[in-house]
Amino acid sequence: TKKAQVMDDHPLLKALSGKIVYSAFIDSKKKMWFATIHDGVYTYDKNKTQLDHYTSADGLPSDICYMVKEDKKGRLFIPTSKGLAIIDTDLSIRSFTKRTALRYERCESVLIDNENIAWFSNKNCLVRFDADNNHMEIFDEKAGLLNDGFRVGSCLKTKNGELLWGG
Repeated sequence: TKKAQVMDDHPLLKALSGKIVYSAFIDSKKKMWFATIHDGVYTYDKNKTQLDHYTSADGLPSDICYMVKEDKKGRLFIPTSKGLAIIDTDLSIRSFTKRTALRYERCESVLIDNENIAWFSNKNCLVRFDADNNHMEIFDEKAGLLNDGFRVGSCLKTKNGELLWGG
């Protein structure tokens, strides 16, 4: 039988002990990403036995992070309580907030479509974001969406590439 190793027993991952991990994600380089409530995101590289930690002090819009998704170019998209962060392949962080580009403050979820375009929920709207050109297109009730808003993490990309969002 296999035995599960808990984070408290791991020499590096024990740093996550007591943290509220909202979601986990494994990227294309096999790094594990942990989105936390109040503590930003952690990334664990098993090959390098290294744990890195990113917070608002590093450029995230907020330390309340909901999920991590990766596009085909290796960029990581992180919706937070105060906007969207993108960690580029050089590990620089770009942040988008209500003050700089968004209609609302909170971004609940993100998906990457088959054309490598990021879509994220921004309270009562969906945003189509072309990260290559920094171009955003907003879809709201005028585009047929309900004005009830979206739930954190309530999204799915189907096998045929359709994007589904929960409100």
